[in-house]
Amino acid sequence: MIAGAFLSRAALSRPGLVALTALVLVAFYEGAPIAPLDRVPLLGPVLAVVTSGRVERASAAAAREARQGYVREAEKSAAEAALAETRRQLRVATDARERFATALAQTRAATSARLETLEAEISDYETRLALQGRICRLDRGDIDWLRID
Repeated sequence: MIAGAFLSRAALSRPGLVALTALVLVAFYEGAPIAPLDRVPLLGPVLAVVTSGRVERASAAAAREARQGYVREAEKSAAEAALAETRRQLRVATDARERFATALAQTRAATSARLETLEAEISDYETRLALQGRICRLDRGDIDWLRID
């Protein structure tokens, strides 16, 4: 009651009103000097509005925005890196497929050429045997079985 009367008399005088206004503005700008109260489990978020000043709230908001921007930037760079890796793997796979196709074509050509050479050798041998009057005792099934496929 005495404090209320003192406060009301001080608030009614012009210097007291100015001091009270200045105190309220400083408390709003800087926050009430009861910072440990914002760590109270259930009341902390409510008391943080009173205990934290405008500067602290603004800097916390700026920090949140910066972190969100950083997260977006990190996600973007990660997506770009993943895309670059996928493109690299696609190039490697395409190159490997082309090399394999070339090697397969060369192998098939070499096999075909070797088969033609063997067929020519067999034909020449059969012709020489026929000219000498000898016959090959192997029938066509035996010859096919001996051929390399």
